[in-house]
Amino acid sequence: MQQKAQVSRSKVENLFRHRGGNFYAVCKVDGKVRRRCVETDDYNTAKGRLTNSLADLRGSVNAKHPGTIAEAITTEAERKDPSIKESTQQYYQQIAGSLIQTSDTLPTQSADKKLSKVTPSDLRAWKDAHADWKPLD
Repeated sequence: MQQKAQVSRSKVENLFRHRGGNFYAVCKVDGKVRRRCVETDDYNTAKGRLTNSLADLRGSVNAKHPGTIAEAITTEAERKDPSIKESTQQYYQQIAGSLIQTSDTLPTQSADKKLSKVTPSDLRAWKDAHADWKPLD
């Protein structure tokens, strides 16, 4: 007995409709098929949400070249965002610097680890060390 197809193609590339009615964004990332529900059963709404869903599925620009945590923290702290005031931006940069300095005191030196190799226990230890850390004058 042949089964009924679970999904069907739509007129738009990378947009599929599940037989339950919801639309899904589908694309290949690093050789694997990834799917994400666009949380609507309306074709026009799904078509509008497709671009953002595909961007989320494909990941950030640097997803294939994950650096260390220190690089990620520094990049995020130095990101230019017009909605953030200058003083807040400076605060973020100070916090980033102190986080990286705190990591140097840990035996695992979490900031030097690749993003893909960091464990939750590493982050917990780093958080605890930063809570007790006093800046050097």
